[in-house]
Amino acid sequence: MKLTIKYLKKYWLELALFILLLVVTINSNPAVRFPNTGPSPASNSQSLAPESGMFFNPTSGNFKIGDLITVSVLLDSTKVPINAMEGEIVFPTDKLEVKSISTADSINTLWIPVNPYLSTTTNTIIFSGGMLNPGFLGIGGNILTLVFRAKASGVANLKFIDASMLADDGLGTSLTIQNQPASFNIASSTIKS
Repeated sequence: MKLTIKYLKKYWLELALFILLLVVTINSNPAVRFPNTGPSPASNSQSLAPESGMFFNPTSGNFKIGDLITVSVLLDSTKVPINAMEGEIVFPTDKLEVKSISTADSINTLWIPVNPYLSTTTNTIIFSGGMLNPGFLGIGGNILTLVFRAKASGVANLKFIDASMLADDGLGTSLTIQNQPASFNIASSTIKS
């Protein structure tokens, strides 16, 4: 991902805060890397799985061409607080058009290098961010909200790729997470008699 001088000037404060967050998170441990590289070999922590996961809400539904579909991207972490996450969301561009990507009610306070966005290169929605200590521990934490317009009939599947979360444990431990997809049925807007 190329960062231009324009982005650096515009988002310098967020970048500085995120770097501070990472320094605090990894606690000066050079073996820990972001994104998900697996647990540090020196770590004696237990396997952290799968009490953590990312999912969509709703996970299914029936819509017509032209309908707006609002989907929340949520996370659960019930055993260990998390303070950083990232990933990409894949969707069928022939069936869905992104109308908006909102972080208004997000649990994240930092977005690096920019707010979540639609990549015109990969046709995926990319997000990377986090929050300061004490992180998030709970169910249904909102990461972002997407609004799609249904533009063709068929089945539209949403799924995560390269999704990862880091524990707010002072080591930046990579969590094993479950990613749950969503599937929407889109019917023609014309009613046959």
